[in-house]
Amino acid sequence: MSTVLTSSTRVAHKPHHCYYCGESIAIGDKHEYRTGVNYGDFWTMRAHPECDAWANEHWDSGDYECHSQVDMRRPMTAFDPVI
Repeated sequence: MSTVLTSSTRVAHKPHHCYYCGESIAIGDKHEYRTGVNYGDFWTMRAHPECDAWANEHWDSGDYECHSQVDMRRPMTAFDPVI
């Protein structure tokens, strides 16, 4: 069972990655920041506000353990490099 200890909106002072989509959070970007404890292990996460809002709307609290960043990635466009 996961317990959130802190939850706030912050401005990035260094680059981070979004917990949900895996893409960059640039210096100066506002993002959601949380800390918590899950089965005795401390965790932190940062997320784009739009990714956080989407996850809160579409997933219930039990779903976070079942989903991965692949579920949140934006669709590829014709201009994206093929890896």
